[in-house]
Amino acid sequence: MPTLLQKIFKPKWQSPRPEVRAEALAQMQWDDPESREILLGRIRLDTDAAVRLAALRRIGHPKAWLELLTSKDEILARRASDYLQESGTRAPETWISLFDHATSESDLKALLSLPESLWGEQALDAWQKKASELPAETVAGWILNLPQHAFRHRLAGCAWPLPLIESLNRQSKGKDKKIYQMTKNTLQTYRAQVRDREQRRSRLIELLEQLEILARTEPVPLYSEKLAAVGRELSGLDDVMDAPLRQQVSVALEACRQRESAFLAAEAAEQQRQKESAEEKQELDAIWQTLQAVQRQISEQPMEDRASAAALDALIKTQRNRLEVLAEPQMVNRPQATRIESKLDELEHYRSAVMNYCALEAGWQAQAEQDEVFRDSLAQQVNWPDNFPRPEPLRKLAQHLTPPARTKDRKDTGLAQPDREARQAAQTKAETLLTRLDQEIREGKVRESGKLLRELQGLESMLGDREAKKLSQRLNLEQQRLNELKDWAGYAARPRQEALIAKMQQLAERHIEPREKASQIQAFQNEWKRLGGTSDQTLWDTFKQAADRAFEPCRAYFSEESQLKEANLAKRQEMVRQLEDYLHSTDWSQPDWSAADRINRQARQEWRTYFPVDARKARPVQKTFNALLGQLDSHLDKERERNHAEKQAIVREAEALAEEPDTRKATQGAKDLQKKWQSVGITNPKTDRLMWKAFRAACDQIFGQLKQEKEAEQVADEKQKQRASELLEALHACLENPEEAGLSIIQAYQDEFDKLQLRGTEGQTLSRKFSQAVRDFNKQLTQKQTQQQIEGWKHFFDTAVSHRSGQDTGPLDDFDEPYRSWLTALTAGKAAPAQSYSSRELTLLLEILAGIESPADDQSLRMALQVQRLATGMQNSNEAPPIEKGQELAKSWLGHPSLTPESLQAEAPRVWAAIKVVLERYL
Repeated sequence: MPTLLQKIFKPKWQSPRPEVRAEALAQMQWDDPESREILLGRIRLDTDAAVRLAALRRIGHPKAWLELLTSKDEILARRASDYLQESGTRAPETWISLFDHATSESDLKALLSLPESLWGEQALDAWQKKASELPAETVAGWILNLPQHAFRHRLAGCAWPLPLIESLNRQSKGKDKKIYQMTKNTLQTYRAQVRDREQRRSRLIELLEQLEILARTEPVPLYSEKLAAVGRELSGLDDVMDAPLRQQVSVALEACRQRESAFLAAEAAEQQRQKESAEEKQELDAIWQTLQAVQRQISEQPMEDRASAAALDALIKTQRNRLEVLAEPQMVNRPQATRIESKLDELEHYRSAVMNYCALEAGWQAQAEQDEVFRDSLAQQVNWPDNFPRPEPLRKLAQHLTPPARTKDRKDTGLAQPDREARQAAQTKAETLLTRLDQEIREGKVRESGKLLRELQGLESMLGDREAKKLSQRLNLEQQRLNELKDWAGYAARPRQEALIAKMQQLAERHIEPREKASQIQAFQNEWKRLGGTSDQTLWDTFKQAADRAFEPCRAYFSEESQLKEANLAKRQEMVRQLEDYLHSTDWSQPDWSAADRINRQARQEWRTYFPVDARKARPVQKTFNALLGQLDSHLDKERERNHAEKQAIVREAEALAEEPDTRKATQGAKDLQKKWQSVGITNPKTDRLMWKAFRAACDQIFGQLKQEKEAEQVADEKQKQRASELLEALHACLENPEEAGLSIIQAYQDEFDKLQLRGTEGQTLSRKFSQAVRDFNKQLTQKQTQQQIEGWKHFFDTAVSHRSGQDTGPLDDFDEPYRSWLTALTAGKAAPAQSYSSRELTLLLEILAGIESPADDQSLRMALQVQRLATGMQNSNEAPPIEKGQELAKSWLGHPSLTPESLQAEAPRVWAAIKVVLERYL
């Protein structure tokens, strides 16, 4: 019984009705194992598409879809694929969600087998992300085995990791040319990017080294510019800078900026000091020039009264006040100030002497001439300076004065008192050297200062006692300053010398270009010398050892360079031998001048490539080479002169052609001269350019005239074409009413158009259009005339029929002769000649002449008439033209006596139809 009930009450999903089965399946849950089996069975076996679709819709989980797609049951896999294709197109999220649950190679491969229409960018990116985690060879094989070539190429063009691109490139060779080329280009681009990145990173390391050197280097001029340039280049390498390098760059930059700030501050302070020094110097120069002017004035006009002395005293005090102001708080140009003070002392001495002279009592001159003791006392009292002019009384008194003891001392020691000019020269030199000494001490140059000090000490013996004493006092002060400088230099130089040792040691470890390294070694050694050396032998030995170690690779480089110099010298010697052989073996009466000129240029160029050479050893070879080139140049110069003369003649011919009135002839001549110019041999480039400029100017003038003529012709052509267009437009206007225009106007247009000289494609086009318009006009005019003749014949025919039928007996004045006379005769019954044909036969003859069909009843008679007409035509070769014959047949029919008014009216349309065809065909 249960079995029977089961057979009677089947489940709805087994119902024979598809809609019931679909409804039952829609209620099932995929998570229930029994329901899942039923749904899979319906998907696989149900014949109704709606039922299968209902079952497929119950598959809610993406993992289940992946299981179906990878199923070994091809039917399930295919139907799942079809459903996904349809639903994925309508709702992409259904399709995209599968990628999140694809965890195995089989899942990804199954997804790849789905139609290309599903693969949007989002799906492609999701699959690519998953596939990138798989072995490159596996994914490359999947891609290359896809049947759809467009999808295959699209996948291959994605941004894959390098191993996958390399695998695609290997596997596609000989299999898929496009993918092979795509991956090849991608690999080339990638490798170029890698090389570029490596180069940029290498450059970053170099810039970091430069930055660290700048961070350790004392700022020099253009320090800021160098730092800015390195910073700009570093900013462009940010993409290849990792965190450690970025930290190093940041530290080095900060150190450089601190050094730069300190340097800029020191530079600003130095500029301020220089500015103050310049202002001070300007003021001191003004004081000195004032004092010099006073001394010149005294030399020209000595002072001998108290007023002049008082004025001089006021001036001295004023200048001393100016000098004292400058001395606060610190005097920069001390030597200049010292010189001014000395000059003020001299002027003060002179003023005092003038005052003493003015204080003398009357009668002193007579007493001085008699009393020697009084003379000496008077000289001491006045104390007149030696370098100022004396008043005449004192000058005479000075001749009788007893020489001072110091003069005797000089004579006793064998030293003569220097004369005034020598003392003045020595004084000037001493002042110059003192200025230099002060500057050298200020700049800390110990060695140079010592040399100047010793030179100044040697000048003491060349000065007067007073000047020598002042110089000695000044030198003592400068010696103290120099000693202080030496002490300070020794103390201050040691840290800098130790820094130099550290730099030299670092330089020894660096791998840079040998010439640059040698230059830096030389710079460090020069700086050591500027520091004045050291008394610490250990310190010097350390510096020397570091310098030797740093120079070791340079020594090898310079050794190789020396070998290169020897090799270059040997090559130059070989060139000299070859040039000698060429000069001696060449027949200079018939040489190849182009080859000689080429050898001359190439020898000079090749000679420069053999560099460097040892200058001392290369000097004789260079001298011989120059002499050989001089010989070659002498031969070439002679040929160049001949060619210059030939080209100059060409220039004159061109200038003469420029005056030729026949432009065409001048143009052809210029072209011939240009060919001739090209055939001329070697020339000096500079001279050739000058002659070419003149030749080109003449040719430009010739071709300019030709251009002007062509432009004029072009303007004339344009006018001709414009007139032709106007005539064509007028002709087109005549086409609208050809009868009114008439043949005479058209002929006038034709005559004027024929006179035009039209050139070129546009002219030919206008000619064709005009000829076509004339033909159209003649055709229309002919058609109009034909139509008018036909209409005239129609009027004539209708009038004749009316008159013959008795319907119209009106006047016939509107007809021309002979039609009017014929109609008059027809009306009078006299127009019908003797007829051999009946009216019916005449009608048939007209239809035969017109070539139109006749009624069936008349076919036999028509045939007989045709045979008869053929026989008559064969016997009579002088038959009238068809138009005349047709008109005669029509007149014969119109005047035929057998026609009654009724038959005339009945047959008239048939006859006119035949006449009209004849007129249209033969008029």
